[in-house]
Amino acid sequence: GSVILGVLGALAWYKNRVCGFLMFIGVLATLYALGEHSFVFELFFRLPLFELFRGPARILFLLVFSMSALAGFGYDALWKKQISLKKIASVSALPVVISFFVMTGTLHGALSTPPQYHDAIERYGVNAFIISLFSFAIIYALVKGRVQPRMGGFALCGLIIVDLNVF
Repeated sequence: GSVILGVLGALAWYKNRVCGFLMFIGVLATLYALGEHSFVFELFFRLPLFELFRGPARILFLLVFSMSALAGFGYDALWKKQISLKKIASVSALPVVISFFVMTGTLHGALSTPPQYHDAIERYGVNAFIISLFSFAIIYALVKGRVQPRMGGFALCGLIIVDLNVF
C-alpha cells in the first residue's frame, strides 16, 4: 500500500522541490544499496569515511523514509483528487499483476530462481498478492468516493499494520 501511494505521490507532486528531493534520495539509496553491482557504490566508496560502511544495504532506511514521505504526498493527492483515475489504476494494478505472477510461479524461469526457493517465493507471492489486492480495492474505493478519505486512511494504515505483523 505505501509503495503504491509513494509512486502516486511522486507522479502527482514531482514538480515540488521536497518531493523531488525525496525521489532523488530514494533512487540514490537504492543504487547505493546494490553494492558492488552499482556505479554509485563505487563513487561513494572512494569518498572519505564511506569506506567504513561495511553493509551498503543498511542505507535502505533512506529509501524507507523517502517512500513513507512520498506516500503522504500520494494520500494527499488522492484526498484532493489531483491524479487521474487512469494513473491510479495503472500504478495500483502493477503490484497486483507482478505478485500474481510471483504467486503462480510464472517468473521462476525468467529470473533463474534456484529450485530450493520456489516454494518460499510462491508463499510470499500469495501474501503480496493479498495485500496489494486489498490496497488496490481501498484506493479504488477512495477515488470513486465510496469511502470517506478519513476511513480510507484508517483502512490503509490498518492494512499496513496487518502486513507488518502477520505477513
